[in-house]
Amino acid sequence: MIFSFWAVPLIFFSFFLHKKSIKGYQSYAFILLLYFMLSSLRVFGVPNPLPFDITELILVVLAFINALFGPKNINSN
Repeated sequence: MIFSFWAVPLIFFSFFLHKKSIKGYQSYAFILLLYFMLSSLRVFGVPNPLPFDITELILVVLAFINALFGPKNINSN
C-alpha cells in the first residue's frame, strides 16, 4: 500500500517522459530530488542502512542523470 502511494508521482511523470516534453523532464527531475532527499536521509542518517535503501538511492541517482540528459537528446533529434 505504501509503495503504491510512493510510486504514483513517478508513474504520473513517466507519461510526460514518453511524450518527450522538456518540461516533463524538468518536473520529473524535481520529483526525483525529493526522492533523493528522503532516500539519502535513510542511507546516511542511520548507522546501518538496509541494502534496499542503498539500492533505492542508486536508482534515484541514475534516474536523475537520465532526466538531465533526456532533453539534450530531444533537442539533438
